[in-house]
Amino acid sequence: MDRNEFTAYLGDFLDTYDKQSDKILGNSLAFGAWYKHLFNNLSEEEIKPALQNALICFEFLPSPKQVVEAFKGTKEAIALEEFQDCL
Repeated sequence: MDRNEFTAYLGDFLDTYDKQSDKILGNSLAFGAWYKHLFNNLSEEEIKPALQNALICFEFLPSPKQVVEAFKGTKEAIALEEFQDCL
């Protein structure tokens, strides 16, 4: 997924939340935060499903962190699951 495809997909996602896409996509700092957080915490293949999942889970615009946590679980939940697998 290149940056243009990500921008288009994120724009569509944000448009579902009361046209907030202009505020985020037009602000390089806000867009960069979304881009960096999603690509640092999700694989390229997980980004679209994570955003689709967020549409189901959140009534109001979630943060990038909430999108990742709704898709993968919190860091605490992941750590607990990995710990239990070790036992």
